[in-house]
Amino acid sequence: EGGDVLCVWLGRLAAKSGEKVLLIDADLREPSLHKFLNSKNKNSLVEHLSGKILLNKVIDSSDMTGLHVIYGRSVPNSAFDLVSSKEMEKLIDNARKSYDLIIINSPPCLFNADAKALGFCSDLLLYLVSWNKTKRDVIHKGISQFFDLPDLRKALLVSNINLQKHIAYG
Repeated sequence: EGGDVLCVWLGRLAAKSGEKVLLIDADLREPSLHKFLNSKNKNSLVEHLSGKILLNKVIDSSDMTGLHVIYGRSVPNSAFDLVSSKEMEKLIDNARKSYDLIIINSPPCLFNADAKALGFCSDLLLYLVSWNKTKRDVIHKGISQFFDLPDLRKALLVSNINLQKHIAYG
């Protein structure tokens, strides 16, 4: 649906505007932000949450826009345990002291509970769907998982809009 691209784009735009921005790839099932940002992905969120590496060693600050990034690494069998851990909560709490904006890229929410676990330490959920591709019942089912998080603001974003068809609707 374009979530990875959206996260990078929002992060870079905010960083270029003078915000101090941290982008976290919390998709520990199929991480891909390192591909978009041309990084080797050596030290990752997994190593930090596992207690192997200090936070400052996993933050990549080499992006020309000033965007700081923590890359993910694929660990499908323990992904939920890591993103729902106390260590993840501590990471977010500590990052809030140093950053104006924290963007967390999560895996798709219909297939696992990782995104909902991350919702507990988030202020805003951006739910991204593809125009004229994602069925309404799928959207409803996906976003309804977050209704029981009352402090979490939610927004629905639609990507890949075909402007020619949209204009035809009047």
